Amino acid sequence: MSTKSNDNFIITMAVNLSVIEVFLGSFLHAMKIPLSGHFLSLNQGFYLTQSSKEFKNRIQAVKGCFEISMITAMMKSLAPATKKLGPMMSISMQGLLFSLGILIFGFNLLGQIIGMLFLSFWAFLQPLITYFLIYGSDLAKAFIYYEQKLGVELFNIILFLIFFKAFIAGLIPIVTRKFSKEKIDAYQNYLQKFPVKDKTPKAKTALGGAIKDLLRPTMIFSFVLMGFFFAYHRTEEGILLRQLIRPIAIAFILFYLLRAQWSQGVVLWMAKRVPYFDRLLKLAQQSRKEI
Repeated sequence: MSTKSNDNFIITMAVNLSVIEVFLGSFLHAMKIPLSGHFLSLNQGFYLTQSSKEFKNRIQAVKGCFEISMITAMMKSLAPATKKLGPMMSISMQGLLFSLGILIFGFNLLGQIIGMLFLSFWAFLQPLITYFLIYGSDLAKAFIYYEQKLGVELFNIILFLIFFKAFIAGLIPIVTRKFSKEKIDAYQNYLQKFPVKDKTPKAKTALGGAIKDLLRPTMIFSFVLMGFFFAYHRTEEGILLRQLIRPIAIAFILFYLLRAQWSQGVVLWMAKRVPYFDRLLKLAQQSRKEI
């Protein structure tokens, strides 16, 4: 496959993945299905599994799957959306982890399965990193505290969810191995025909978006839980107030940076400084025009 034809194939795959992400994400959001990010990650893995079969060797498959994911992620920065860096990170990291499985374990079924296992972990890891940035080492202390108070093995429950998703992810390359191209195309066409549009009002500014993120039920719930934890461990009102304000302030700054147009511009500026990523950005611009 020549460089030009390879780029055309990657653009086509990135466009298809991006369109499917929009339709499926819109459907899951409108139906208020919890853990929708995990469904989207499995769908990306399914799509990369099918795309990897179109390449001639391991290196092409590794490079191709990573570039499909990176271009899809970069298209998020070119779209008129309010929240971009979070989804960009998810899509690009999941593509990297899937490609890593093929690189290490080969251009075969085993490589696809391990790639899917790697990919499935990121939807758990990214929120953990976010909450750790917000709460720091207090997050682990609060986790242990509530485990003891509730008398429930929370860590085992989380491990079960991680391994359950990994089990589903590992099955995808096996179950779909014999799928014909017609079935794959039918599945993709079906996802693009969901009669659902995202009616959620979008914040017009990064500031408004950050405030909306702070008021999400999951964030409010985490603030309440951490507030009880801080109140139990600290008796002085001044210390308690500082402990409550600090994570809220950090969360606000983090959510603002994820939405701010200038921060996305910095990421794109840095990408342009590296020839390889500059090429991917240009392919993302081409892909955006195709959409």
